Amino acid sequence: MAFPVRSSLATFVLLGLALAANGCSDTDGGAPDAADASADETPPDDAGTDANNGAPSDAYPAPHPAFPIVASPGNVIAAPKIMPIFFTGDPSLAKVTSFAQGLGASSYWSGAVGEYGIAPIAARDPVVVDPSELTGDGGTSLTSANVEAFIASHLDGNHAGWGTPDATTIYTLFLPASVTVDDPALGVSCQDFGGDHDSVPIGGVDVAFAVIPRCSSFNGVQGADDVTTYSASHELVEAATDPFATQHLYGYTEVDLDHFFYQLLPGSELADMCTFEGDSHYKPADFDFMVQPIWSNANAALGKPPCQPRPAGTVYYAAVPVMPSAVSFVYGSSSTPTRGVVVPLGKSATFDVDLISDGPTNGPFEVEVVDATEYLGGSPDVTYELDRSSGVNGEILHATATRLKKGPYGGSELVVIAATNLANVATNHLFYGFAAN
Repeated sequence: MAFPVRSSLATFVLLGLALAANGCSDTDGGAPDAADASADETPPDDAGTDANNGAPSDAYPAPHPAFPIVASPGNVIAAPKIMPIFFTGDPSLAKVTSFAQGLGASSYWSGAVGEYGIAPIAARDPVVVDPSELTGDGGTSLTSANVEAFIASHLDGNHAGWGTPDATTIYTLFLPASVTVDDPALGVSCQDFGGDHDSVPIGGVDVAFAVIPRCSSFNGVQGADDVTTYSASHELVEAATDPFATQHLYGYTEVDLDHFFYQLLPGSELADMCTFEGDSHYKPADFDFMVQPIWSNANAALGKPPCQPRPAGTVYYAAVPVMPSAVSFVYGSSSTPTRGVVVPLGKSATFDVDLISDGPTNGPFEVEVVDATEYLGGSPDVTYELDRSSGVNGEILHATATRLKKGPYGGSELVVIAATNLANVATNHLFYGFAAN
């Protein structure tokens, strides 16, 4: 359930493409059952090769394929609590405590998770621990196993302020800057990921926890305090809405079948779905802490900006791929129906890309389509060419895909980037598609 870095693209090959379970560091190796989808109700196979480029429209947003929807079988923490765990000498203890105490009453929290039935998060009193207790030898490098053992050993009823295991509390470790998490499944903190959440059974109780490394910069956010609250907002939302995935008690992590490949990139938990957006961090007007917008099913169903809440007065724009065929996403021995474009080895196929916005844009926005492996810094399975490189709401671009090598999942994921300036990642809005072998 690690929170990957956008600027270190190769890392996500480990976290997303290699695990491909639910976009997290969950190590069970299998994907949860997907939500109901409409693969049988979508249009018949059609390569989308007509020359119609649509026309600019003042109906916002213009027609487009349905956005992804993330479902849950119901395993959430409906009335969560955060217990901040600090370590001796933490210079940010007061500020981060203020963040934890004010989070539940903020417009950010209700705007991020209110639609999912999550009540305002309550803050328990923080505890302060000596850093030597993390590993027992005063070491500066942790693994996930070290973290689990630390939490279990302190929830024995004999440590002041901790109490006994509580399934509604998210035990949140704000690590010292001197301590690094270096784990085979996660990578290295502040390089490969900015935070993690998971769960561990203790005395018959499933306990959710979050680990927040202290990074000076991460994913476009600068400054240790801002990175800390930004990462914490991501992990606390996911810990509340998908708390016990390691125990196979899945929460909001089931992307509909038509978009099932989102399990790979960006990841299918609610915060993961928005991590790679260019505007993935901001400070709300009523809550002076850096936080991350979260995927909104309600907005997605209406074709509105899906990552919420967001600053007022901004215009959302996107390029949404039209996946014309019923295909299969293959992971291990499992095959899951989804939507894609069929691109056999050495062959080409064309599909439409619908341009949308929720208001007038200041001129055309740019569009690019890339293979997901290439987006992550590797060599592409498929190359893409657009008949036009920009447009506005209502216009349609045509992308021609040419397969160079077979994809490992019965195909290869693709990334569609819309930006006012493709060279400036802060202007990026992303959608994803699937090119079947």
